[in-house]
Amino acid sequence: MKIWIFQTGEPLHCDGTSVRPMRAMNLANTLIAREHEVTIWSSDFMHQTKRHRNGKFVSLNYNERLTINLVPSPGYTKNIGFGRLLDHAVLAYRLRRLLRTADLAVPDVAFVGYPPIEVAVVAIKWCKSKGVPCIVDVKDQWPTLFLETVPKRIRSVVRAALFPYFWAGRVAVKTADVRCSMSGGYMKWISRFTGRPESASDIVAPLTVREPIVLDAELSSAREWWGHNGVDLSKKNKFIFIGSLMSVYDFSTIRDAAHRLSKQDVDCQFVICGRGGSELEIRNLMANIPNVVFPGWIDLPKIVSLAQSAVAALIPYKNIENFTLNIPNKIVDALALGLPIISTLDGEVGALIRENRIGHCEPGVDGERLAKEMERMLRFPESTKDAGERAKKIYRDRFDFDIVYGSLADRIEAICVRV
Repeated sequence: MKIWIFQTGEPLHCDGTSVRPMRAMNLANTLIAREHEVTIWSSDFMHQTKRHRNGKFVSLNYNERLTINLVPSPGYTKNIGFGRLLDHAVLAYRLRRLLRTADLAVPDVAFVGYPPIEVAVVAIKWCKSKGVPCIVDVKDQWPTLFLETVPKRIRSVVRAALFPYFWAGRVAVKTADVRCSMSGGYMKWISRFTGRPESASDIVAPLTVREPIVLDAELSSAREWWGHNGVDLSKKNKFIFIGSLMSVYDFSTIRDAAHRLSKQDVDCQFVICGRGGSELEIRNLMANIPNVVFPGWIDLPKIVSLAQSAVAALIPYKNIENFTLNIPNKIVDALALGLPIISTLDGEVGALIRENRIGHCEPGVDGERLAKEMERMLRFPESTKDAGERAKKIYRDRFDFDIVYGSLADRIEAICVRV
């Protein structure tokens, strides 16, 4: 079968800067292993690094079963702003022109990422015009998410200004033959947003990663690196964050807890790994706290070796609906590493942590209470170890990579057979 995937801005295998494959490439690799032909339509501009891959339209025949088409667009410097909206509008226009004018073999089915709204509208409209069944994969609450960034007193005005995006988003998601998303909570939001009832054809495919596998020699080298960078891996006393340092996180409570534990001479360390747009702000927040370390971006061997000496993963997402309705990928990362989780997220994540006893989740917790919980986890290592083992079991039962993407591939194949 010929399957098209529209997924904008992801790292791809053909890009040397890719840290790890994401949804489009994970699905593509699964379908290719089943001997399907896959074409990925993506943007030449990459969201994570904020740079262009080639600066022009490029069609890469990656192998005999995978083609990657990169559509050029202006790019942008900020995740939220007019520049990003302009980029997506130009990207959608150029994609529409390519789909209309290029001599293309029509696929058997299309898997359309949402957002961006404009690209999803173009892709789904083209599929409908060609009689191609399409699945819309909703991964963010666009455009309602835009309203989270503006003061409440002017949200009604901003919402009115964004009416074209609300209209286009509803049309795109409602028009697709099948809707897919990462959680049951997100499927319910989609139904509220579009007015289209939930259906037995809906697909829930959580975000997930492969269970990390690292060679002993790589681990040995990584442990040596940590020793040279102020982190003693012989002590299992670390609370760790691994990810992009972005505005979606709130480190203020963690800062207060770290400060209290330092003042109390509790033997622990906070290791905050990554880069991102809010890095300077977070570093300044943590300034002059001696038990906090910022090692920068780290690779997989360093992640695994650090996790082996960690008490828990810190995942301080802000409590906004875009995250409370979902199981974000950082949660799954921690489960795959077998780490207990400390988070302030309510909703699906909070329920997952509390019901399975895999860490601590308390929305609105203050630094004093969080410090006491962290000290308890340090004092009772066997209890913490049990929580980590439960976390690993949840990953293998619910988020196993091959099961998740195998099931998604099954559903795509079934759609082709029905049609």
